[in-house]
Amino acid sequence: EAPVKDPNCEEPPMTFFTSDGADCPADAIIDVEVGDIIDNTGLFTIAGLDLGTMNMQLAPCFTDNCTDDLTYVVRNVDNGDPSETCSKTIVVEIEAVDDCGNVSVDALVCTFIIVDDVAPELEMPVVTEGDITCDDISVEDVTAFANGTLTPEEEAAFLDAAAALFVSNGLIPTGTTDDCNDSDYEEISIDVTLGDDCDIATLICTFVAVDVCGNTSEPASTSLNLIDDTAPVITCPADVEVDCTADNSPASTGMATATDDCGQEVAV
Repeated sequence: EAPVKDPNCEEPPMTFFTSDGADCPADAIIDVEVGDIIDNTGLFTIAGLDLGTMNMQLAPCFTDNCTDDLTYVVRNVDNGDPSETCSKTIVVEIEAVDDCGNVSVDALVCTFIIVDDVAPELEMPVVTEGDITCDDISVEDVTAFANGTLTPEEEAAFLDAAAALFVSNGLIPTGTTDDCNDSDYEEISIDVTLGDDCDIATLICTFVAVDVCGNTSEPASTSLNLIDDTAPVITCPADVEVDCTADNSPASTGMATATDDCGQEVAV
């Protein structure tokens, strides 16, 4: 009689992750073919991981009325769909054969799930900090954003303007890398820290890299310092002619005025 498989005996599915050294799901295969004999102490390699060195063995699911010395043979192999780049299921069916060549009717089904759980990496520019002036962005808007007093519409417009400054100053990631899948970077926040009259504020833009599987990198940031490095502009009153007895005080002839790009108070 052929060996008999215990109907209640199954190998539970096993999951291997790329973070543990498994191959990418799209590339992962099992290194046995139909007809191969399985050594119960050596087993096989799946997704580049040697199960034998991990001290794994097949579950003792088969019995035979004549011998305990059974041979295990691969009945079927399904290496999954290579288009499954985030998680792929690989299945191998193993049958038992006794010394007389009798083959078990049922096979032991071993299921392996290969998962890409490694996040991509951000490629950041060499220079991650720059300066901007009050000509580049409104000090009033920067202050209001930091204080949380902008309307939702105003806040959205401010964030768009700030994001454009990071782009124009080259303070965005230069790319992303991922071992298994396509990836790209995302801007996740722009924050503002207020300073003083000269070093007015620091804008901080934070990015992450995300692959198509949803694995997300650690964040990285770049910054723009809003500084006042522009001298105020003075405007003199129009020329007037006065005689020696006339009032030639500034109150009569006019006072010079001055303006500052950053809205600072100016003494004339």
